[in-house]
Amino acid sequence: MASGEHPIRARGPRRMSARQIEVFRAVMVAGSLSGAAQQLNVSQPSLTRLVRRIEDQVGFALFDRVKGRLLPTAEARMVFAKLQHIQEQLDGLDEAIGQIARGDTGLFRLGASPSLAQRLAPEALARFRARFPAVPLHLDVLTLGQLVDYLALGRGECVLTMTRIDHPAIESRPLWPGRLACVLPAAHPLADRAAISPKDLLDQPLIACEPDTPHGRLVHELFGEIGAAPRIGVTTRFAETAIGLTEVGLGVAVVDEFTAMGATSPRTVVRPVDAASRFHVHLNRGSGAARSRFAATFEAALLELLRAREGAGPG
Repeated sequence: MASGEHPIRARGPRRMSARQIEVFRAVMVAGSLSGAAQQLNVSQPSLTRLVRRIEDQVGFALFDRVKGRLLPTAEARMVFAKLQHIQEQLDGLDEAIGQIARGDTGLFRLGASPSLAQRLAPEALARFRARFPAVPLHLDVLTLGQLVDYLALGRGECVLTMTRIDHPAIESRPLWPGRLACVLPAAHPLADRAAISPKDLLDQPLIACEPDTPHGRLVHELFGEIGAAPRIGVTTRFAETAIGLTEVGLGVAVVDEFTAMGATSPRTVVRPVDAASRFHVHLNRGSGAARSRFAATFEAALLELLRAREGAGPG
């Protein structure tokens, strides 16, 4: 206020409170006490007292009355310019927070073993996309040998596998039990069965994955239930390749139910395997890494998908 009306006590400047900043901005923008009082929903005398307290707080006059008009001092204009700059930064922060909340920024990158990257991970990502329609996605197909570096070095946030990963840098958590499925040529004598047992496959030429792979171990465990060895006609590295070999009639393949989701050719049929041998889908992440909102949403979408498939059977 005018220096003749209200002497300013000399004191060191102190920080203005949020309420004082609100009052000061309102008076500067309105250009009058009456307009600011209406904007703030306070009486004009109360606002006058508030302004005087602000001036006492900062240690210098903010406004002068000249011919009935309220004029900001040069000091007030400098303070207001600084506040405008701060407000622009706060507005930018609000916009950034909104973008993060909407998923307009950032990247969700995950990996999956070849079998789970073919259909399961993409279908879970489709559900994830419904929640975050704008977030960029990156899906990496990884072998077990690539997985540790992928997570330990922060290249991706999580990885889906069919087996547990035993490594001090990896947190490997079983997420869902999976079943085995048999992929057969459509004209095969066993194609009419509702389910296939290990004994049904004793005399069948199998297309099997290499013994050191998850699928290779599952096939040997399956036949171990009946104390027999599989009759392997063709060996390959990946279960997806085994399905392709089945399509051309080179044998039958036992794979996991999620790989079997990719057996869509009319030349093949998929039947559940009636056996005790099972596996678990594992969600792997760096043991010291915090989980992002994206990872939590993906896990929820994946579980939702798996629950929807429960009871439907392979294929």
